[in-house]
Amino acid sequence: MEVRLEPHEAILVTQVALTRYASAMNNKQMKGLHQQNPWERICMDVEGAGSEYAVAKLLRLPWSGNTSKGPDILPNIDVKSTKHENGRLLISPDAEDDWKFVLVTGTMPTYHVIGWMMGRDGKKEQYLTTLSHNRPPVYAVPQDKLKRFI
Repeated sequence: MEVRLEPHEAILVTQVALTRYASAMNNKQMKGLHQQNPWERICMDVEGAGSEYAVAKLLRLPWSGNTSKGPDILPNIDVKSTKHENGRLLISPDAEDDWKFVLVTGTMPTYHVIGWMMGRDGKKEQYLTTLSHNRPPVYAVPQDKLKRFI
């Protein structure tokens, strides 16, 4: 389902993303920050926040834009975004089993909410993969395995 952010919504999510970035820098929470282009990281944060907002907008749920650990949308929704149109839903092995993980593609201001899966359902051996040599294994669920929003 396509969700388009209005200009005032795009400004809001950009402000939240910048706040998250500054907070993470201040708390030294960003692994490998010195190796990453700051503008690329900020763009990733903006797209992540935009994706979260798009899901909240679609589901008509409040978006807190929180910067802490926990679900992106209460009570138990975690949003995963990718710029790749055919990207997969990535679920880490330590992800919460009883959370809903939602895949979003696209970029500001137009996002595509692809579908969702419960954490426990995505943690199947057939989805386990290693995406790159310097990252731990992750469950990568293909789009055709996700539940759709009506």
